[in-house]
Amino acid sequence: MVSMNLIKSKRLAAVFQLITASLFVFSCQTLVPQPQNQAPAAVSRLNATAVRPTPNQFMWGVSSAGYQAEGNETNSQWYFWEQAGKTKHRSGKAVDFYNRYEEDILLAKQMGVNSFRMSVEWSRVEPQPGVFDEAQIAHYRKIVQTVRKHGMEPLVTLVHFTYPQWLDIDSDRDGLRSWEDPDSIDAYLRYTDKVARALSSDVRYWITFNEPNIWLPIAHLFGKTPPGTRSPLGFLRSGWNVLKAHARAYDRLHGINPQAMVSSNIFQFQYNPFAKSPKSFAASPEAMNTRTIEAFADSDWFMDGLKSGEYAYGIHAQQLFKPSHYASEASARNNGTVALLGRFDYVAFDYYYRFTKLEQVMNAHETWRMPIYPEGLYNVLMDYHRRFNKPIVIAENGIGLFQNKPRADGWKRADHIVHHVYHMQRAMQDGAKVIGYYHWSITDNYEWGDFDSAFGLYRVDALNDPSLTRIPTDGVEAYRSVIAAKGATPLLQQKYPGPVNR
Repeated sequence: MVSMNLIKSKRLAAVFQLITASLFVFSCQTLVPQPQNQAPAAVSRLNATAVRPTPNQFMWGVSSAGYQAEGNETNSQWYFWEQAGKTKHRSGKAVDFYNRYEEDILLAKQMGVNSFRMSVEWSRVEPQPGVFDEAQIAHYRKIVQTVRKHGMEPLVTLVHFTYPQWLDIDSDRDGLRSWEDPDSIDAYLRYTDKVARALSSDVRYWITFNEPNIWLPIAHLFGKTPPGTRSPLGFLRSGWNVLKAHARAYDRLHGINPQAMVSSNIFQFQYNPFAKSPKSFAASPEAMNTRTIEAFADSDWFMDGLKSGEYAYGIHAQQLFKPSHYASEASARNNGTVALLGRFDYVAFDYYYRFTKLEQVMNAHETWRMPIYPEGLYNVLMDYHRRFNKPIVIAENGIGLFQNKPRADGWKRADHIVHHVYHMQRAMQDGAKVIGYYHWSITDNYEWGDFDSAFGLYRVDALNDPSLTRIPTDGVEAYRSVIAAKGATPLLQQKYPGPVNR
């Protein structure tokens, strides 16, 4: 319980003002419909400019995720969310990657892809607390070995939004559940240790958590995904616990394999178009009062926490938790809690589009309406290069189409790939240490509530095609050509010019 004195404090009032304003913005997704006939945004063509080819060891990849692609998973919190009728569609057998993984891995190989991002489903591996399913662990080992067999580097995500339902059930006396409960950290570390020991001989690159900077507020603050809570304190707790879980997993993965490369990928929610300063809103309560939405627009609180050794919301976390629940790097050494500082080997992020208007933020789930802005990828890469000076992986980049119908703005998947790769190469030429680019995704997937948004290089009509046939889009040939040429050559830029300026 939080005392009334804390609730009345100036700083805590400030954090509630921030969260309330942000909650209003996101809750409006269901209140304000997007106009059906939007004028396409102005798009500049490439000038067919030569850029330096990517190095031979560059990782050209495709991405996939367990729950979205595997199908027939019945033990995670998302499965129970669907069963409660809280989604438009149920995932069902999704695109059956669980049984057809080698088919999709071969499709990637045929494009020249040399790295394959996948995830392990914790709910399959550990169906009950402390009880591991060795057959499922062997299944994931076989997928990883198949990736290796076909000449690709596996990149494994440990939690891609889903985890066992039992984690959402309070089983002790602290009244906390899910990631709000510090006990989840130990459970995650137990799972990580088991998976890492099974896969580490074939896996060097790891992602601990997928997009924690957007997953946690949506699940714990806005209540739109499981566990569906709308608690400002719960959001702060869950953020801190996931940061600690990441840091402990980082140390464990390196203990098992000192050569491991470990990070967490963040969702580039926007390239901060609202904020006047890239600094976190935690700088001061006074500044925070006047920068509500601007503050929440900062995508990078998770990575900033790992860089600085402090929780980005720490100014408030100190008031909300017992001293042992909050730690900077210095205090961590004194009180025995986990240290965050430097617990990432590379920067990983997902870049899709930018937001320039509030109505776009309110309708972000309609991916096919979001403004495509390849130039922004250059800006983000250079910003991360200056701030972190580490290797960078673009863990996801793709374009959403409504049920694979043409977009109103004229963007096609092939043009999208070439334009973004071109601006990535510009950043590399200017010093950004980009080591990998991953297209989301190899096939269409279950997109967290429905099958409407199509991101696949290969189309799959999961709702209407029982055979789940993989049908190549224009992106397949474009990506194959880009990989073969080690980037977006002037010839490819001319072949895939993108929408006409309007």
